[in-house]
Amino acid sequence: MADIRVTSDSLAGVAGQLSSGSQSIESQLSNLKSLVEGLVSGDWSGAASQSFNELYSQWDQAGLQLKESLQGISDLLNQAALSYEDNENAIAGTFNG
Repeated sequence: MADIRVTSDSLAGVAGQLSSGSQSIESQLSNLKSLVEGLVSGDWSGAASQSFNELYSQWDQAGLQLKESLQGISDLLNQAALSYEDNENAIAGTFNG
């Protein structure tokens, strides 16, 4: 039999931290994108600017994927927390007659 030691509160707590991290990444990506767009649309032009902008776009997409992954993990941990809580309540209910 598996030795499972977890609380729904600990799962939900980590889920909340991951969700906050995801939101923080989204905010930082937005700020950085504004800076880069200002640079390449106004102060910097030419082949190097275009190459940089293309590379930055790839990096930005990777950042968005990270943000989405963190949020997805957070959602799964929240679901697990609810499942553990529901199971615990159901088991407790069987003993309460």
